[in-house]
Amino acid sequence: MSIKVKTLSLIFGILAVVVLSLLLGSYKVSMKDVYSLFLGKLDDPYVKKVLLDMRFKKVLTALAVGGVLGVSGAAMQSVLRNPLASPFTLGIQHAAALGAALALMALYGGTIERFSIKLHNPFLVAGMAFLGAFLQTIFVLALSRVVGLSVYAIVLVSIALAFLTQAILSLLQYIFLNEIVVAAILFWTFGDTGRVGWAEVGIMGLVALVLLMVLLYFALDLDLISISDEVAHSSGVKVGRCRLLVLLFCALGTAVVVCFAGIIGFVGLVAGQMARLMFGWANRRVIPFSALIGGLLLAFSDLLGRTLLSPTVIPVGIMTSIIGAPVLIYLLLGVRHAQGAGG
Repeated sequence: MSIKVKTLSLIFGILAVVVLSLLLGSYKVSMKDVYSLFLGKLDDPYVKKVLLDMRFKKVLTALAVGGVLGVSGAAMQSVLRNPLASPFTLGIQHAAALGAALALMALYGGTIERFSIKLHNPFLVAGMAFLGAFLQTIFVLALSRVVGLSVYAIVLVSIALAFLTQAILSLLQYIFLNEIVVAAILFWTFGDTGRVGWAEVGIMGLVALVLLMVLLYFALDLDLISISDEVAHSSGVKVGRCRLLVLLFCALGTAVVVCFAGIIGFVGLVAGQMARLMFGWANRRVIPFSALIGGLLLAFSDLLGRTLLSPTVIPVGIMTSIIGAPVLIYLLLGVRHAQGAGG
């Protein structure tokens, strides 16, 4: 199958998921309503609200978040030379969850009243989640640079800090026994594309576009680094600087979408692997197609979560794990089988 056919199939898949996301749900709408919406001729205000402010916003959020996670995963797999690398390799999800937990405790208080701080800001949770992810990223990169900014140093430091932040989060949940806080933290960690507004959708879309352009700028450098640091260095690539910038941009982009949408796993892992199997190993192709695949995976997971047990909605973070785990195992077994056959 040619690259053109694969590209058209991928675009058609995204369009199909978008249309199905608008049509399917607990509230029945027709294809005529969808046509009327895009033509600006839909008069029913309730149907318009369901299609535009609920379903269309959710699918755009899924495409933006999935795109950021997809390109970040593909870039990190190259810069760290690790097929299992993803945006969460730096432990961003744990740090974001810790920041969100602190904000939720500030909003709802705890069992120890002297530690209760009543704050009312709609962006407090997202802001604290982003701050936690940002500080985690800066700390990992700074500490790894002291060690030498090697691939192994970054991975080991990230794993250690991920366990540390997860332990702190568990300790806070154990101490603050307020059921509202614990339930709010748990819901936030599930991941959800429906909790954001149109302003946040615009922010995430802009972040996805900027991140895609930055990573495409480094595409050739990533190809060389994925071979070895020595090859890249002999070709004129400033390996340390490139690795630092790529990881920093990927981490910050991930922090933005995570702070709004919550914890969503496996998309970054699976999208990069699928893009390489479908379009080869050149990052000038892998990076943009990882964005499309990531968006398609997340939008499809969100669609299944809304329709599988309708009217009950399964959070998209749970669906990506249910779908992503077997897909990732299949991809890894397929790669290993191909390598064994080639050897």
